Amino acid sequence: MRPVLSLVGQMALLTWLTGSRVWAAKPDDLQRYFAEARESGTSEWARIQLRTVASITTGGSILSFAKSAQGEYYPSYQSASCPAGLDSMAVRQWQSESRQRIEPEVARLRLISDSDSSGFVSSAEANAFRELIEFGYFVDALIKGGEDLDEVVRARRMTLEEVRERVRRYNVDASRINGQRPQSALVLLPVLAIE
Repeated sequence: MRPVLSLVGQMALLTWLTGSRVWAAKPDDLQRYFAEARESGTSEWARIQLRTVASITTGGSILSFAKSAQGEYYPSYQSASCPAGLDSMAVRQWQSESRQRIEPEVARLRLISDSDSSGFVSSAEANAFRELIEFGYFVDALIKGGEDLDEVVRARRMTLEEVRERVRRYNVDASRINGQRPQSALVLLPVLAIE
């Protein structure tokens, strides 16, 4: 008696064979996606992260921190420039002007956030960069609010040495950002004076 594949086995084999042919063909949309990433020098997620930071540095967003009843701090992004009550045409015009401010800043931030100098900003690099910028703003907000580094240590669950090292890295990037772009209509990142 010859072994016969069950219906489930046949379906699994057919799916595997068909699936391998589909992936071998490399669909056009996947190829376009990879081409866009290569051209932009960033992954899709990295572009989103860099635009978030660029929105802060161009004055389009305000980053603040809310403290919960449990003592945890959460970042809050608020639009700083889109007036309420605009009609749809005016909103589109505002969005276009916003993109014109943000995209050159994204290009500058891409160079700084490329931590391995590969010419490509990965999602991990951009995420770490955004988190570092948020951290600097967080420390600045707490210090301006009358807190000290002990509150930063408690809130971030880090040692004092880790906080100081992260502040040092933030200051390097903030100084590079502040120093390499035109100052008109852009927000300077705070440089932290922490001992």
